[in-house]
Amino acid sequence: MDTMKSIRFGMPTPMECKSHDALLAFCVETGFDFIELNTNFPLYTREAMISRRLLSRLAAEGIGYSIHLPEVLDLGSLQSEFRDAALSMIASLVSEVEEGTRFVCHMNSGIKVSLPQGGVHIYERYEHEYLDSLETIFGALDMVLADSGCKLCMENLGNFNLPFIQKGLQMLLSSEHIGLTWDFGHDTTAKLVDSPFFEQHSGKVFEIHLHDSKDGSDHRALYTGNTNIDKALTLARGQDIPVVVEVKTLDGLRSSYRSLQERGFIRS
Repeated sequence: MDTMKSIRFGMPTPMECKSHDALLAFCVETGFDFIELNTNFPLYTREAMISRRLLSRLAAEGIGYSIHLPEVLDLGSLQSEFRDAALSMIASLVSEVEEGTRFVCHMNSGIKVSLPQGGVHIYERYEHEYLDSLETIFGALDMVLADSGCKLCMENLGNFNLPFIQKGLQMLLSSEHIGLTWDFGHDTTAKLVDSPFFEQHSGKVFEIHLHDSKDGSDHRALYTGNTNIDKALTLARGQDIPVVVEVKTLDGLRSSYRSLQERGFIRS
């Protein structure tokens, strides 16, 4: 299985790891190549990571990292203050990380208004304003990424089939510094509505999130649900795409790592 050696597997930041010490110890114990540091958690805000020298400690241990931006971040917000805050946060983080670091950002669908005849996305109803808002941040964002060599990866939430999201993505993907995170678990839960867009833009997939999904339950251990794990790993191997095993419990991460070893995707 020498052809599979190049897959780099990462882990998320589990809530069970209540300190940086615990996180690093678990990563070393299991053997993951990198950690996706989730800035939604207080342990992994920019201030917490810098004050506690987490990034330098990871480098000393030979552990790589990527950065998951807060889920509330909305690059296309109609509020200029929110867009400015998003750009400022990304620029601040970029100044602290290693060159080439990947940042993961949800492609936010915005608010959905409930009406008697069904829900309507504000960004769908006001698509022109949404795309204009996204365009106002795009140039500055592209410049920040270009100067640092960092990459921004837009992640699916079962929403890549929405026309206004696809138009926004087309704008972002025109930058060589912006690509996609294909979350196969989210896609499975959403009945594969995201797959056509990813298959049309497979060359822009910079990262894969991999977890199993069954009966609406996400972030399960690998090979315990309906996600097409082997399809994801074939893509990762063929295009040298890093894979975050986005299983949220320590036991689930251990069993997922063993499953990958047993199937020859990780050398024992």
